[in-house]
Amino acid sequence: MVALSAEIADGLVFANASRAHMTESLGALPAAKRSEPDFFIGNRIRTCISDDVDNAKAVLRKTIAGTVKLRRSSQNKGARGLSSCRVGRAAPLRRRF
Repeated sequence: MVALSAEIADGLVFANASRAHMTESLGALPAAKRSEPDFFIGNRIRTCISDDVDNAKAVLRKTIAGTVKLRRSSQNKGARGLSSCRVGRAAPLRRRF
């Protein structure tokens, strides 16, 4: 999917990609595409914003527990264990801090 994004899309967004596998994952992109300023590479991470820090942590733990269980199941079935990615047109990044 990563290589396909270089062929048909303006970028890619990983879903909870592991930093441990990022070099391998991005290695599937041609070097020219990796350095192209208009090719978007992003990583979706789970976030919980709340004034109640303990509650926010509990929500994230519960959400992440399902993801971990699914990944372990996939790895046990012989999957490569790399995070999936979504291919498509990447929206311009507009952050407000």
